[in-house]
Amino acid sequence: MHFKIKCIPDDFMVDEIANLPLKERGEYASYILKKKEWNTIELG
Repeated sequence: MHFKIKCIPDDFMVDEIANLPLKERGEYASYILKKKEWNTIELG
């Protein structure tokens, strides 16, 4: 048997969910970042 794993960038998707101790009220900002063909270092 031959397998190819993660051959194209769309094969690798990650959902990161932060578990932060936030209060019910306050001033917060929430962001959704979708990146394609970027790594975290290049993004910064």
